[in-house]
Amino acid sequence: MTEASIVEWDDLGARLPAQSIGGLVHRARVVESSLACADLERIFLDDPALTSVLVDWPNGDIRLISRARFFSGLVGQLGYGRLLLARRALGHLPAVETLVLAPDTLLGVAAGAAATRPTECRHDDVVVRLDDGALGTLPVAELFAELALARSFLALHDPLTGLPNRAFFLARLAHAQAREPSAARGLAVLFVDVDDFKLVNDSRGHESGDALLVAVGGRLRATLRSGDFLARFGGDEFVILLDGIGGEPEAASAAMRIVQAFAAASSGASHGIGVSVGVAVAAGAKTAEALVESADSAMYAAKRAGKGAYALYSPELDQRTRTLHTLRAELRRAVEEQQFTVLYQPIVELDCLRMVSVEALVRWQHPLRGTVAPTEFIPVAEEMGLLEKIDGWVLVQALRQVSAWRLAYPELGELTGSVNVSSLELARPGFLDRVLRALANASLPPSALTLEITERVFVKEDEAASNTCCELARCGVRLAIDDFGTGFSSLAYLQRLPIDCLKIDREFVSGPRPADGLVEGIVALGRGMGVATTAEGIETDQQLARLRDGGCLMGQGYLFSRPVPPAGIPALLDSGGFVLPPDARIPLERGFTRSPHNLPRR
Repeated sequence: MTEASIVEWDDLGARLPAQSIGGLVHRARVVESSLACADLERIFLDDPALTSVLVDWPNGDIRLISRARFFSGLVGQLGYGRLLLARRALGHLPAVETLVLAPDTLLGVAAGAAATRPTECRHDDVVVRLDDGALGTLPVAELFAELALARSFLALHDPLTGLPNRAFFLARLAHAQAREPSAARGLAVLFVDVDDFKLVNDSRGHESGDALLVAVGGRLRATLRSGDFLARFGGDEFVILLDGIGGEPEAASAAMRIVQAFAAASSGASHGIGVSVGVAVAAGAKTAEALVESADSAMYAAKRAGKGAYALYSPELDQRTRTLHTLRAELRRAVEEQQFTVLYQPIVELDCLRMVSVEALVRWQHPLRGTVAPTEFIPVAEEMGLLEKIDGWVLVQALRQVSAWRLAYPELGELTGSVNVSSLELARPGFLDRVLRALANASLPPSALTLEITERVFVKEDEAASNTCCELARCGVRLAIDDFGTGFSSLAYLQRLPIDCLKIDREFVSGPRPADGLVEGIVALGRGMGVATTAEGIETDQQLARLRDGGCLMGQGYLFSRPVPPAGIPALLDSGGFVLPPDARIPLERGFTRSPHNLPRR
């Protein structure tokens, strides 16, 4: 893109090209069919800007007479010229096709219709019947000029937000970098990504997602200086060129201003939205693409730091970005080739140390790296939109396995399975149907499944996710809050939603500073609400004793069993489901002794 074209498009800002012909129409000059040809000649001569007139026929037909064809007929005294000499009225003219369109006709459609007309009338004006019934005309030359402008505009702008697009931004950035070195050093790129946009788009529909992107563009524009250049880079990503800044501190201040603007707008909102921002300041001989990639790397660093934040680029991030790109490619292949396996960790009743459930835990069996932990690939899978396939596969595998164990060991009672589900999947349309279908295919009742949900669902106060929780509970599926106490959410949702179990986070049980008081408080909360409690991460006899003494109902951890392949569970089932030797099976001295599976549903 040349410097001249950059300036030209910068000046275009206030006037976006039309997308339909309605705004381009001129009020038509309408004459009666009884008008003499000599009179029409005078009308054209008196108004040089008039390109055509419309003739109103008695039968209601509309015919168009263009200036060009009228006067070309006079030259040889043929057609119109013969009529003119005879002083004949316009009503005696031969019928000529007139193209009549609606005002909401798109530019491209109108241009196509005009271009395919018969040769003798291809250059005539287009007739438009306006909404109020009046007639207007649009010169074909003006139609095609506007279409060319619109196509040029759309080549450099995002059709949804009207903002410059990726190509325009990179050209503008390269133009700024090409200036003399001292001026180029005053540049910075901010890479802005909407946090959890996919959750909004999938749970509330693409129209809501589009509306959100338009709102984000407007809010970003409101935070910037007049000379800053904002563009939509693609998807839910926006980029900003800061020109003439005083270095990294000023760029960081601009990023902080953006983050705070979204945080303030989301405060108290039921569907707040945040952004993560990466900052890269121009230095050295980086190309426009390389500078944007640096800002992109910094943005992902902000995501890893917890979202709703900004991060500055440093060279160390380049290797992390390359690693992330490799992980994405390998993860996509892993989903296609089903390189995953499911491990199962027993959940036991702490009073008798008998296994009552298993938690299904997915692992990625990488062909070169071996087992990859979910903490490494699950966030990336969610970002890439692959989590639905992974979660769906895990659910099916887990339910089939639980069904097989229940058939093989009927004497152990109703063994259940516990499966993690992300907030993204819970809010996705059709999730309830997929769960019920998987249960039916495994010949299991809904009560055989517990879905573990993080508090993140309720921090966001997502209405779609909450409604799905209620529908699942009505069908008999049990719900557990995973990592309870770490989500910084209001406890009001415990009264609002049919929760069956609170899973106490391992940090409170076996962390560097075990929080016995917090554990007892969570257990007491569960007891008061008729909700079971399960402690995660039990690793020592001392921790088990404290939990038993505190009245915690269930637990899981390395003390009982690490997550094991399906073949590792029958050894426990063969022993009656007991996970520790008989001398460890001491009864609780106080607290609940009933199985949580017999607690009444709330």
